[in-house]
Amino acid sequence: EELSKTSHLLRETFALFNLTNPQFLKKIELEILDELKSLNTENPDEVFRDLCVSEKVSVLQQEQLDWMNLVMSVKNGVLSGALISESLKKHQSNYQMLVGDEGNQQWDYEYFKNLLQQDLLRDVEYRDEIELLSVYSENVIKERESHIEQHKIAEDTIAKTIILAELGHTRLELRSSWTALFHILRRQLQKISEIVEIDYEMLVNYTVDEIIHNLNNEIEFKKRDSDFSLTLELENWEIKFDSEATKLDSIVNQATTSIVNGEQVLTGSTAFPGIVQGKVVVLDWGAEDFNDKINNFPVGDILVAGQTRPMLMSAIRAASAIVTDEGGITSHAAIVAREFRKPCIIGTKYATEILKDGDMIEVDANNGVVRILKSDSNSA
Repeated sequence: EELSKTSHLLRETFALFNLTNPQFLKKIELEILDELKSLNTENPDEVFRDLCVSEKVSVLQQEQLDWMNLVMSVKNGVLSGALISESLKKHQSNYQMLVGDEGNQQWDYEYFKNLLQQDLLRDVEYRDEIELLSVYSENVIKERESHIEQHKIAEDTIAKTIILAELGHTRLELRSSWTALFHILRRQLQKISEIVEIDYEMLVNYTVDEIIHNLNNEIEFKKRDSDFSLTLELENWEIKFDSEATKLDSIVNQATTSIVNGEQVLTGSTAFPGIVQGKVVVLDWGAEDFNDKINNFPVGDILVAGQTRPMLMSAIRAASAIVTDEGGITSHAAIVAREFRKPCIIGTKYATEILKDGDMIEVDANNGVVRILKSDSNSA
């Protein structure tokens, strides 16, 4: 019964989260951009980005601010000895349910202890980031009011930008909520696996409805491979496993690049402007070295991922730029890039398929272009 309740609440929360998916908001984004361009605005994309950001501080932003203050307090000798341990435990207690490996693991004390060691070894300097986040709301409001006054933006257009801004904020808060629920669901599944003596790794490859049905009818659980797909067509959901899922994946994912002026490039949308060159680090969700690559992300390298999520924050802080396959103006990557003022290109579709660790690239976030300068396979 508890499993069913948790699952139902998780589904509702996740459904609301998906309703704020950037892909669903594309039409209103294009309408706003067209209206800004009709005003002969010099930089409509920049105005659009500034108007569509909520001034509300999310729980994720608060965690970032608290963490950076903690690191700087240790670095500057304000915290030492037992006080460091106490501060880490307090931070872990406040934010343990916030994120993790998408529900598979929480941020425990050891995670924050190791993260602190990594930040100290990197000799990170968070003063600028702390100052930016401390006055985040004030800056967002000032930029919004300045654009409205300067460009004489219509009330209808302003109303649309506020909708996008609020949806972006809501999306971040909903992510935190469903991730916490996912932690609870995983705990319940772990307990069930112990009670009925079914391997946990086998159990998690079934839907909750299937688990309840099999348990009630004493149906044997059979092993499934890790590959699966979930498709939606005309309001009908279909789940495929194993070879059928692999076959579908090969059809859907056919990565390509374009050639522009003799250069191999990827194109996307600018989330925050700037031009940076650096080496690629691809963060592949589910890879065995995933957590190690996050914790040991080289300062100044370029983060490439399907999408950014809260557990990537330590890598995002170290990165000089961000490139994602997915995303819109309300996506996590777009919001975080603005917070930390890092060049960011979203919606490239194929970055994680084409770019490899060690590739030298240029992220031209002024024009939404990723240029492949040198492939690591050819750089020996």
